[in-house]
Amino acid sequence: MFLISANAGPPPLAGAACSPFQYAVAFQNDNVAEVVGKYATDQGYKKVFMLAPNYQAGKDMLSGFKRYYKGPVADEIYTPLNQLDFSTEITQIAASKPDAVFIFYPAGLGVNFVRQFQQAGLLKTLPLLSTGTIDGITLSALKESALGVKSGHLWAPDIDNPTNHQFVDAFEATMGTVDEGKNADLVLPDSNPIDNVANLGKISAVVLDPNHQD
Repeated sequence: MFLISANAGPPPLAGAACSPFQYAVAFQNDNVAEVVGKYATDQGYKKVFMLAPNYQAGKDMLSGFKRYYKGPVADEIYTPLNQLDFSTEITQIAASKPDAVFIFYPAGLGVNFVRQFQQAGLLKTLPLLSTGTIDGITLSALKESALGVKSGHLWAPDIDNPTNHQFVDAFEATMGTVDEGKNADLVLPDSNPIDNVANLGKISAVVLDPNHQD
């Protein structure tokens, strides 16, 4: 059996528990949180309150943050995956008086937490740092509620700043674009690579723009 995962991989499988029969082609969970931990250290935050859902990815994200955050942790809370009301945790945050809050709450969890954090008035006075929370999935729901939240996550081609525009333009000029109606290049292996990864090296044909190459 050979497993290819298109989602993030847990760190334990990237070290001693690594298997030659599993490939995660996305990213390693804790990596994206490390940059936020570094940012918190660079900002001089001395006391950070941390929250995430109680499952492997949540634990990975907080672990990655702590790897590069050098200050003390005010508290580290893991909430149930089905929890959508964060009023108790927000009360705890206000009472602990941290310098900043770090969260990993993807999708609907993030929408609810950020809205409730803002409605409690904390976003005006308390830096909210995040990963996997403010992104293309949640911004359409959060809209102005997300203003002021600091987020470190994966690169996206539609990031609206001059540096990214220059990079995307240069990449597309060299590599082309993926748009509706365009022809895609294809590599056709002789046999199923899921049966044996070595089959990726047994190519029967290649289709290039859109000419068939034997």
